[in-house]
Amino acid sequence: MRAHMNARLGCRVRHQKRDEGSAAIEAAILFPIVLLLVMTIIQAAVYYHAQDVVQSAANGGAVVGALRDGTSDAAEAEARARIERAGGTSLLDDYDVSATHTGTEVTITVRGTAKTFIPGLPPLKVTQTVIAPVERFTAP
Repeated sequence: MRAHMNARLGCRVRHQKRDEGSAAIEAAILFPIVLLLVMTIIQAAVYYHAQDVVQSAANGGAVVGALRDGTSDAAEAEARARIERAGGTSLLDDYDVSATHTGTEVTITVRGTAKTFIPGLPPLKVTQTVIAPVERFTAP
């Protein structure tokens, strides 16, 4: 009976030796995949936040430009101020604001490039355009 138990233990010992280090190999394979997944989630969040900031800036600029005495310069200034309050160049690598005021409507376009954290990822462009009618008062 002892010979039988020793034979069984010997088999277990031999099988355990083959499995040594497998956890380290599994971790070495899975860690980069998990890290890339986490970085992708963070990158997506930064991209969508940049889109929201650019949309807010365009809306705010359009509201200021649509005032009866609003100008395209005032609309651009408001849009730039909103971007700076939201993080400015810490969120967007570069951005451009342009506005036109025709007297009946104001058009404001905000373009930017969201920050990227994943090496090799192409630039993530964000653009929003808002067109709003200019306020006017008419006699009753």
